[in-house]
Parts: sequence; structure tokens; C-alpha cells
Amino acid sequence: MILEICTDSIASVKAAADGGAGRIELCSALGDGGVTPSVGLMRQARVVDGLKMHVLIRPRGGDFVYDKDEIQCMITDIETAIDCGADGVVIGALRPDGTVDTDTVSRLIEAAGQCRNVTFHRAFDLCRDPFEALEQIIELGCNRVLTSGQAPSAEAGIPLLRQLNERAAGRITILPGGGVSPANAFRIISETGCTELHGSLRATAPGPMLYHRPGVAMGTPGADEYSRSITSAQLVRETIKAMIK
Repeated sequence: MILEICTDSIASVKAAADGGAGRIELCSALGDGGVTPSVGLMRQARVVDGLKMHVLIRPRGGDFVYDKDEIQCMITDIETAIDCGADGVVIGALRPDGTVDTDTVSRLIEAAGQCRNVTFHRAFDLCRDPFEALEQIIELGCNRVLTSGQAPSAEAGIPLLRQLNERAAGRITILPGGGVSPANAFRIISETGCTELHGSLRATAPGPMLYHRPGVAMGTPGADEYSRSITSAQLVRETIKAMIK
């Protein structure tokens, strides 16, 4: 059983390690669904012992249809992530009709090199036909698919996750993700037959600022600039315990 933690800060990376996670997906801007992290974050995360580090390759939020400039950006980011010590990359691209953009994904895999571990991310959940997409992703050579079962959460997506795992038949790893918690981890594992889970398992923590300026937000209006959402080592431990009970 492997628990992968989605992290967007060094504090979360350390909490994932402290909680016993086996792997992290490193990204930034989780509020936008995640984008490629900075070089500094990748290098700093790499020095945390005991964790495999997979790096999200996504140049922006929004959809997964990319133009030639964005594709080149992703290729460069893959090369940079590998230089920073990434154990794998997390990629994905779609065509406007909801099918996998096999040409783009093939180029991204080629940039990663044959020895690298490649996950197709939750762009899968926006595909028109999940079974067709699964076969294409397997043929492309990805190692796993991160998916909620095309549902709002992995728990809600259990029926499709089970079917995907059965169709995969050991050719690729199905990685359920989306709303994973200690409360539902065992149900997802036991009812789908999957052996890996993905979650952020975050809790809100106060920031260090003592002075608060009212009425000013750096991003979304009304956002709380004085607290942080950080992976909880305790939630990681509880989730791992639930997975193997």
C-alpha cells in the first residue's frame, strides 16, 4: 500500500515524511488545481529524506488543451524537474473533443526519458470515454493514472475506479485521488482493489503574522491571508493506518 501526498510547500513535504507517506506529488497553487512548482521548491523538497518526489507538470490552471508554446514550456519544466532530482513526473493533455492528446503526451514522455516514472494526472477525469482513454494511456507507456473515477471525489467514484482497475489488469496502476481521508481510505481500497491512494490531507494552521490589515486580499476577494493550509502529519498517519487495517 502506498499513500502519495499532494504537497505545495516545504512544510507539507516535511509533514508528509513525518506521517510516513511513501511519495509526494510536488506542485504549487493547489487552489487552482495545481501547477508546476518552482525550481527552489523542487530542490528544497528533494533534500527531505525517505520520500519519492513526483513533480506536477502543468503550466497554468484551467483546461488541459495546450498550444505549442505551452507544450514547449512543459518539456522544459520536465527537463528541469529531472535536473532537480525528480523521481517521476505527473503529466496530461487533452484534445478539445475530450480525448487524450496522444501526440503531446508522447512528447512529454519522451522528454522524461524511458527510465522515469510517469503519472497521467486528473485530466483523465475530463475525458469523454474513460475506457478508451485508459487504453491510450497504457499504450503511451504511463505508469499510473491519477483519477477520482470521473466523480467529485474518489469515494463517489468507486464504481468506475473498480472498473478501471479491473480493465487495467496490472498493466498500469490506478491511483484514486480526490477527497481521500482517514474516514474513507479503507472503503476506497477495499471496494476498488487499488493499492495506492493520493490525497492532500491538509489542515488549516495560523500564519506568523501578528498584525492584520483588514479589507486587503492578495488573491481571491475575501481570502484569509493570515492562515495556511498545510498537510497534517497526523492525518497522514491515520490514513495509512486505515489503508492497511
